[in-house]
Amino acid sequence: MTKKLNNYLLSKLTRVLGCLLALMGVTGCDSEKSEAVMYGTPSPTAEILSETTGLVLNTEGEPVPNVQVVSFPTDVNYYNVRGVENVASDGNGKYFSNSRIEKIGNSSVSETFKQLQVIASDKSGVYENDTMYVDVKLDSLATDKFKATATANFTLHKKASEAK
Repeated sequence: MTKKLNNYLLSKLTRVLGCLLALMGVTGCDSEKSEAVMYGTPSPTAEILSETTGLVLNTEGEPVPNVQVVSFPTDVNYYNVRGVENVASDGNGKYFSNSRIEKIGNSSVSETFKQLQVIASDKSGVYENDTMYVDVKLDSLATDKFKATATANFTLHKKASEAK
């Protein structure tokens, strides 16, 4: 009789624990965030709004329009880039690019987010592409939100085939 009672209680306890775990798993995904957190995947710990501005000129100091410019953090081990904008310089050679960057891990934003890599690509084929690393100015907007601003001015050189 005792063995039957133990088996019965163990069976009921197993079912109760199974239901409890199932409920915890379902409600564990129900949070203020719109996306479920994946197990084993680092979740963002801060958000950085990055703005990069500058000029694209040729070696004669004239503006170069329609040059594609994109920027992103140099240390990709700590950051996920979301919504990167690949913008083109206007008729005056000016550009403005912004992106949303999520920090992952426990490191300090001010210790790891110091530079942006900025790439200027001339799709017309007249000028050489250029890359530069620029320091950012980091301002805290809230506990886990930051604004990073940087300026990158390019002087593009004509390709050897175009220089003649």
